[in-house]
Amino acid sequence: MVRLSKEKERAYQKQKHVRNRQKVLDFLGGMCVCCRHSDYDVLQIDHVIPINLPSKKRMPACQMFFHILNGNLPKSDFQLLCANCHMKKTVIELRNREKKPAEIESRRWQKNILQTH
Repeated sequence: MVRLSKEKERAYQKQKHVRNRQKVLDFLGGMCVCCRHSDYDVLQIDHVIPINLPSKKRMPACQMFFHILNGNLPKSDFQLLCANCHMKKTVIELRNREKKPAEIESRRWQKNILQTH
């Protein structure tokens, strides 16, 4: 078995991550579900129903990509949002966390945004 140098291994892993991210963005529609922005540099994968786990317990992106693409995680649990829309959704969820379940408010926010565009 041929071992790559650390630099080559890092470069390979980075390229693999970029390719898998591209595949997931394509799989999820390739544009923000709210504003229809399609610049892959600013698109982010959003959990439709927020997960409230400490960052140490969250799944790394590379694992999430793998599970989305292989059907282990339902496509309906995720959506693409641009960075701005994702931040707006997150702020609204945080403000309303105690008032309403996050899923209800999140869906209401998404519906309102879609109606304005």
